[in-house]
Amino acid sequence: MKINPQIVFQEEIDGSGILFDPNTGRAFGLNPTATLIWKSLAGGAERHGILQELACRTDAPPEVAADLDTFLEQLTEHGFLAS
Repeated sequence: MKINPQIVFQEEIDGSGILFDPNTGRAFGLNPTATLIWKSLAGGAERHGILQELACRTDAPPEVAADLDTFLEQLTEHGFLAS
């Protein structure tokens, strides 16, 4: 998974974030967990590494894998990730 290089990411002081696509004008709000995922993706992490990061930092339960997959699909559908 690669992030779309056109996307602008802004992290807010509360740990949330915003993704903005200047080509489409589309914005996508991120909660703190989604911001952690985005930053992991920007650092080159793959799905397995992101799951490990979530487990270490948020005590995420095993079923978070399905939530991660759904979130990654949403990012891809909206053009924030390249498949």
